[in-house]
This record gives sequence, C-alpha cells and structure tokens, in this order.
Amino acid sequence: MQEYIRHKTPTHHMGFTLAEILVAITIFMIVSSAMVGILSTSVDLYRRGEQARSANDEAMITVGRIEADLSRMIAHKDGGRIFARAGRLADNGTDEEFEGFDTIGFLVQSEEELTKRDFIVWITTGNGPKRSLERRVFEDIDDQFLNDEFALFSDPATPPETVNGKTVSSTIITTGCLHFGVGLMGTANLNAPTNSNYIYDGPGTSDPYWTKADPVVDADWYPDSQIYTSLPTVTTVNGVNQWQPSILQHPSAIRLTLILAGTNSDRPPLRLRTDVGPGETRIPLIGPGAVEYQTGSILRIGDELIGYHTASGKTIEVNSSSNHGPLRWTLTGGTEEGRGIYRSTPTNHNRGALVYMGEQFSIIRALP
Repeated sequence: MQEYIRHKTPTHHMGFTLAEILVAITIFMIVSSAMVGILSTSVDLYRRGEQARSANDEAMITVGRIEADLSRMIAHKDGGRIFARAGRLADNGTDEEFEGFDTIGFLVQSEEELTKRDFIVWITTGNGPKRSLERRVFEDIDDQFLNDEFALFSDPATPPETVNGKTVSSTIITTGCLHFGVGLMGTANLNAPTNSNYIYDGPGTSDPYWTKADPVVDADWYPDSQIYTSLPTVTTVNGVNQWQPSILQHPSAIRLTLILAGTNSDRPPLRLRTDVGPGETRIPLIGPGAVEYQTGSILRIGDELIGYHTASGKTIEVNSSSNHGPLRWTLTGGTEEGRGIYRSTPTNHNRGALVYMGEQFSIIRALP
C-alpha cells in the first residue's frame, strides 16, 4: 500500500517593506508636527490671554483706587492742593530718576470724617524696570504739615507710621508697574517763584513742557528736578510764618498714564536673543513668554520704554509712525527717529537682557 506523505505548507511571515516604513514615519512626523504646532499655538494664546487678563485685573484695581481718590479731591477754591514731580527721587534721597516714574499727591476729604483732610500720594518704589506702585495716605493734615513734611511726598522710602503725630498708611497696589506718568493740563508754567520764602524744589526752568499730558520727550533734556506744587507757601513777617495759597496756577485737568506688566507668574520671562543697539528697529526675543501683537503695545528693557507696531513670531518691529502708537518726540514737538518713549533714551542692550511686555492705560479727569 502506497503511503502518501503530506508535507506542511511553509508559513510565510508578513512584514513591511522599507518604503512602507519610510512612508509611515513621514506621515507620523507630519501629524506630530501639526499636533505640536497646534499645542504650541494653544499655549501661546492661553498665555497671551492670561497676560491680558492679569494686566486688566491690575488695571481695574489700580484705576478704580485712583478714581476713588480723585472723586474726593478738594477743589482749589476750597483749599485743594496738588503736588507733582516729573521723575522721582532716587533711593538715596538726593539724585533724580527720569525713567518714566513720576509722583502725584493731592488733598482729599477724609473717608472717615468729612471735616478732616488727607493728603494722598501715589509713588513708585523699588528699583529696576518693574516697580511697585504705592498709595500713601497722610491722615488729618493741615497746611503747616504739608510744608514741613514736603520732602516726604517724593521720597521712595516708606515713611514711618506716624509723622509729627499724624498717621501715615502705605499700601502697595501693584508690583508690575513699568511706567507711571503724571500730566497736568491748564497750568501756566512751572516757574519757581523768585521769592526765596516760597517752598519749591526746582531749577526755575520756565518751560512747562512736561505737564502736557506726560509728553514723549527726550530724557536728556530734562532738568535735574521738575516739580509742580500748589501747596501753601510761607511768607515770614516779623519772624512769624504766614501761610498763603501758592501763586502757581492750579491745573484744570490731569492725565495719569500706567503701563502694567502683570505678575511674574502670569508673565513668563522674555529675553533679547541678540545684542540690540540704540538704532535697531527690529528686536529679536527668546523665551517662554508670549509676545503681544496688538498695535501700540509697549515693552521695557532696562531704562528704555519702547513702543512697537507689529511682531513676527518673536521679533518686534518698532513703531515707525504715530498711527502705530507712541513715538519719540523732540522738545519742539517734531518727531525724532529712534526708539525711546516717555522720556526714556535709546541705548545699547546686551543679549539675554530681560524684556517686559506691558499694557497701557490712561486716566484723564477734569479737576474741581
């Protein structure tokens, strides 16, 4: 009997060819790149949204507090007084700073008793491009206190809790201030009175240019000190001080300009990708922080405030016309080529320097 031997059919293992593997890898890379791009865009949009929200929250708190103070301002005819310094005393109390941090103080009715008067001072404290904006209240004061403690109003050092028996309270409103500008409108000039008995700290310059709505002028032009005050003045008659209203014209309106950067947690750092000279109009950035694309946005590097028009990725295009936002201006009112706004001067910045993005807010109010 013949036997038939049944042979098993060999098993063939299925696999991918090299071409198929390369196609699969290519598709995977394309999809992965698209997903990473979408994720990166989503994170950037989220950060920009959070930064805008943080700046808006800061602005609402800060502007709301300033508005509340302005609403209680005492009219000049009723004895109201205003103090304003273009720039700020340095921490050593003697030198001046003109990097866009002004000081304003004014007389208000007390929140506790309408028959009492408080003097409120808004001033920046700290050092560097990003500072704290502080609100100080000198409670239940009189004209003599205003003159005797004149130097306190522009001193960045936190005052003691009591001064000559008067209570002083200090509150930090925000820690993300890149610029605090004060503009007074309607003043005749900032001349220092020729009578030496008048209390005034200034060089006597006759040009009131800084009062015109926080102008965009060259910091190099600024004098060593520029102060407006309608505080009472003193005349000595037979050895007795007699307090009189200031001869300076009381301003008719005020403009306060704020540039706020948000908190550190909401604003991841940005740095310069390369060295940037004073004539550069393109500023390349690097870092996890988001770049604002809104026309007229502001950034700060060191002592220089820069307005920019557009941003491509993380490269900033500096403003080239007034339609794009604030420009640098000369004393005569004409535009000047180059960066540096709000009294800051274009300068060299080294690679790796911190860059702060800010939102600009303004308050314009007629004064009583």
